[in-house]
Amino acid sequence: MSAPWLRSVFGADSAVGALLGAVIPNWQLFWMSSALSSGASIPVRYLLAVTAYVILYCAVCMLWAAAFFQNTEPAKDSRI
Repeated sequence: MSAPWLRSVFGADSAVGALLGAVIPNWQLFWMSSALSSGASIPVRYLLAVTAYVILYCAVCMLWAAAFFQNTEPAKDSRI
């Protein structure tokens, strides 16, 4: 979903579109309704690949958050 939308907004060869395409998750990978509606089975290899994608994306988000908030203390009392 994100790739066609980014191409339509920024153009096919846009650097901004390519950067956002790397940051925004590709939800089209999780679309299984066409296989389920046609009665086809979903291969275990596909489920493993999607699971690896989710884990990798979450890990990158958590690493970014840890690096970004490493030197901050959100609960710090400002009166001291």
